[in-house]
Amino acid sequence: MKILKSIGLGLLILIVLLVVVAYLLPRHVKIERTATIKAAPEIVFGQINVLKNWEQWSPWYKIDPKMKLTYNDIPSGKGASYSWQSKDKNVGNGTLTITRIVPYDTIDLEMNFMEQGAVLGGYYFKKKADSTVQLAWWMEADMGNNPIGRWMGLFMNRLVGKDFEKGLDAIKTISERLGNLPLTLETTTEKPSNYLYIHKTGSEQEIGKFFMESYPALAKYISEKGAKSSGPPFALYYKWENDHFDLDICMPVNKILKGDQSIKSGKLKGGKILTVKYYGPYEGTGRAHAAAMKWIQDNKNKIDGAAREVYVTDPMTEKDPAKVLTLIVYPIKKI
Repeated sequence: MKILKSIGLGLLILIVLLVVVAYLLPRHVKIERTATIKAAPEIVFGQINVLKNWEQWSPWYKIDPKMKLTYNDIPSGKGASYSWQSKDKNVGNGTLTITRIVPYDTIDLEMNFMEQGAVLGGYYFKKKADSTVQLAWWMEADMGNNPIGRWMGLFMNRLVGKDFEKGLDAIKTISERLGNLPLTLETTTEKPSNYLYIHKTGSEQEIGKFFMESYPALAKYISEKGAKSSGPPFALYYKWENDHFDLDICMPVNKILKGDQSIKSGKLKGGKILTVKYYGPYEGTGRAHAAAMKWIQDNKNKIDGAAREVYVTDPMTEKDPAKVLTLIVYPIKKI
C-alpha cells in the first residue's frame, strides 16, 4: 500500500508540476518560415492573393485532395474567402479570409478552425536587390488558459512549421517556373473590327470584380440582340498607375450594335500591331508589357493607340496557369 501511495503521490506531484509549468509557457505562439524566390513580386504575390491558386501549392490540400472547397464571389484581395471540409483529422473544417492587402508587400489572413478556434496569419514580401523575393509566411495563435493548450503550443512551431516549409517550397517551384516561360513577339496587320465595351475606373483590388461582372453582361446583351461574339474577350488599357486603372472591358462582336446606357459600341481601327504571346497567370503580364515596350523602342516604333490584353484562355477552366494564354497587343507605327 505504501508503494501505491508513493506512486499516486508522485503522479499527483507530476501533474501539478506540469500544470504549473504550463502557465509559465507562452500563451501566444507565433510560427514563421521564409523562402527566397527568383521571380517577379507580382507572380509570387498572385499565388497567394488569388485564393484558387492555393489548390496548386497548399500543403493541406495535398494531404486531402478530396476536401470540399467553397469560394465566395470575391476571387482575390480583401474579402476573398473560402471554406473547406475534410474527413481527414489532420485537415478538418474551417474558413480562410483575406482581411488586408498591400500590393506586393503584405497579405493578412484570418483562419477559423471551428472547434479549435481562430488564428491570425499572413505573408510578407520583400523585393531583394538580386531580383529575388523573400517571402515570409507567419501564423499567430492564442493557446488560452488551458494547460493542455499551452503544452500544445510548445510543439506547434515544429509541427506546423514543417507544413509552412512544404507550402513555401511549392510556391517557389511554381513561381520560378511561371516567371521563366518563354515570350513570343510578332508583328502583323489586323483588319478593323467591332466590339462592345463597358468602361471602368478604380483600384487594383476592384479589377477582378469588374471583369466578373462585365463579361456576363456583355455576353447577355450580344445574345439578346441576335449577334455573336467574334473572338475572345479583351480589355483596352488607357491608364494604370499608383494603384488606379482606367480601361474598357470589351467583347468582339460580328456586327455593329448600338449599345445602351452602360454598354457602348466601339471599333478597332486596324493597322500594324505588335503581339506578345504570354503564358502564365495574369499577375505576370507585366513582363510581357515590358518586352513589348523594349521591342518598340529598339525597333524605332511608337505606340499608336491603347494597349490591349486578349484573354484567349479562361483561367477559371484551365487548372494549369502555365497553359493560360494572354495576348498583349500594341498598335504601332514607325517614328
